[in-house]
Amino acid sequence: MSQLDTAQELIRMMTQSDRCPTPDEMRALQLPALDALSDQQLDELGGLLKARLRAPGVKAMVREITPQIFVNMLSKSSAVDVLLHQVAERQCTVRGAVHAVERDEAFSLEVRSAFGLLTSLHADRLRDAIRHGEITQAELLHCVDDGAGLTNILQHQPTPVPLSFETLLDTVGNRQRAVPELGVESPVEVIGQQGQFKLMVSNGYELWRAATFQTQEPETVAWLDETFKEGDCLYDIGANIGLYSLYALAKTQHAQAVCFEPDPINYYRLSANVVANSFGPRAVLFPIAVADTIGLGAFNSSLFVAGKAENWISPGADLFQVPPTDQAQPSPTLRTGCPTFHLDGLIEQADFLPSPTHLKIDVDSVEIAILQGAQKTLRSPTLRHVLVELYERELDAAQDILAAAGFRYIRSVEQQNVLPCYEEFLGNHIFVKGI
Repeated sequence: MSQLDTAQELIRMMTQSDRCPTPDEMRALQLPALDALSDQQLDELGGLLKARLRAPGVKAMVREITPQIFVNMLSKSSAVDVLLHQVAERQCTVRGAVHAVERDEAFSLEVRSAFGLLTSLHADRLRDAIRHGEITQAELLHCVDDGAGLTNILQHQPTPVPLSFETLLDTVGNRQRAVPELGVESPVEVIGQQGQFKLMVSNGYELWRAATFQTQEPETVAWLDETFKEGDCLYDIGANIGLYSLYALAKTQHAQAVCFEPDPINYYRLSANVVANSFGPRAVLFPIAVADTIGLGAFNSSLFVAGKAENWISPGADLFQVPPTDQAQPSPTLRTGCPTFHLDGLIEQADFLPSPTHLKIDVDSVEIAILQGAQKTLRSPTLRHVLVELYERELDAAQDILAAAGFRYIRSVEQQNVLPCYEEFLGNHIFVKGI
């Protein structure tokens, strides 16, 4: 059997049966990165891969895992190390939940996110289940990142209101529901080294963003910790629900943020978070897309889920077009009309805005176009720091634009995902002017 046929059989086993692959079946792929692992590590790796491949949310986030992608992923020692780290994190999460119950302590944000504990009602229900032996540690391990599975195990015990546990993967895996069945609005405290802020949580995706604030993009947090000071102004292009702008404002008393977020539901959640933290006097929010043109476009919301990224802008003519079903890009759940501006034109028209000292660009599509439309802004003496998410193939073009404006490349950090199966490097790239 060829390597790809073996991979196809393993994928079929993990997605269509209750069985996990044995160590020997994993070794049949004949990959050096797997041959170096013990039987226990291969057992644990197989269990993780089965859980990931069966989760509807994984397909929504990374699309179909083909045999070739599966082989490519497990061929890389670095990717296997990431997966084994996820195995250890899942085990640590279960121990953390059990220890919190034994010590009568609050669940950590990480535990709450892993089990979809959106409110105190969800946390109390899981606490009671662990305390009274309704759920075993083995079952808890299977329910990490699987709120639907936890709901099925615990639903036999009636509660004052129906509870659905919802993790990140549950939220993105359910395209038919943009809000939880139980209307949830739960504030959580997000704590960084230099400040803390409230994040309003309405689903598993927002809870995951709160729980992974310091670990999902540690380079972005470090960038703000190292460079963002009193009197600075962050232009946050692709602000989503505002995580990094909120932190920038929380760690200072007088700094400002100008946020751009065209996705309707994320713009609403961004606004709610600014209000929850009383940051209104220091934050300006724009529901527009930044690109390299001024006009009207179509904004495509991939899932219309609060906290979800990977949305995109397209020509306005798309608004009443039915997307083809055979395209690589998934069909959007919602399209909205959206004004587009290039940054130079916007700043020229809105001369009341503070000048940026920091520019963060993360829009999942048109980062290079944004830089091309911001060449005057990039040459401004006040703008000193840029962080932009790019594919590796885009880095040279970005460096040329930024170098012409006096910026020097500092470093790149690869993006993390539920499965380390990117076929090319995608990450955050940091630049500084002068020095």
